[in-house]
Amino acid sequence: PQLAALLAPRRLLVAGGVQGDGHPVAREALEDSWTDARAIYRLLGSEGHLTVLGEQAPDELTRRLTAMESA
Repeated sequence: PQLAALLAPRRLLVAGGVQGDGHPVAREALEDSWTDARAIYRLLGSEGHLTVLGEQAPDELTRRLTAMESA
C-alpha cells in the first residue's frame, strides 16, 4: 500500500487481498492497511481516485473498472 501512494493522484482500484497463508483478508483489515495511501490521495485532493474493495465477483469488478475508465 505505501508504494501505491506513489500512483496518486492516478485512479487505483484494489479488489481483495490474500494473507501469507492464502486466506482472504477481511474487508476491514484491507481498508486499514490502505490508510497511509489514502492519506496521500487526500493530501493531493484525489481521495476519490483510490478505491479499496473486498473480494469482488468478476462481473462486478469489470463493471467497476469500466465505470472508472469512463470517469
